[in-house]
Amino acid sequence: MRTRFDQWFKKAITNASENAHDIGGSQWPQYEKNYANPVGEVHIWEYQPEDPETAAVQIVTQTSVYDAICQQAHDALPNETGGFLLGQVGRDIARQRWHLYIEYAEPVVPLEADPTHFTFTWRDVERVRTLRGKTGKALIGWYHTHPDLGVFLSRTDVEKTHNSLFNDEFQIALVFDPIRGTAAYFCRDGKAVKAVPHDEFHLEFRGDT
Repeated sequence: MRTRFDQWFKKAITNASENAHDIGGSQWPQYEKNYANPVGEVHIWEYQPEDPETAAVQIVTQTSVYDAICQQAHDALPNETGGFLLGQVGRDIARQRWHLYIEYAEPVVPLEADPTHFTFTWRDVERVRTLRGKTGKALIGWYHTHPDLGVFLSRTDVEKTHNSLFNDEFQIALVFDPIRGTAAYFCRDGKAVKAVPHDEFHLEFRGDT
């Protein structure tokens, strides 16, 4: 009778863990749950621009990032809140595509906040730049909430925030409405960032996240 490798490997790790006292009482890593290659949950979003000179964008976001944003948005209600998106950036030159992998949502502590706006200072910008330097991650973009307003970029969002602080070609914005449970990414198409959503998706706060 042939034994599948993964079954054998799991059994071997379990036996080794149970017999840890034979190697000086040290504890083996807990491989029982992810004993081979760990697989994380992600959400994939893509944008094909109308301008032929603009590269397409594929965004891969760890779902743990959404959990953090939903929790922050829920805690801030009825006011707006936001923060920064960090991760990795790749460029496929042959296919004219940006590949963004979002790994972290770094919240800001708003200087002012109400149900229709929030503000942050250069101190937050410097803090995230320091964090980016320490972790080696790219500043992919920013996120903020629109409680019960729907998802869009206001003129202030575009002119005073996105075009001022996130003007690299690949940098994006994420807007989340925690009341309606909708969200969308916003990318550049030509020289301008689109202010209306290309494709909304659903996000829902769960109290157990």
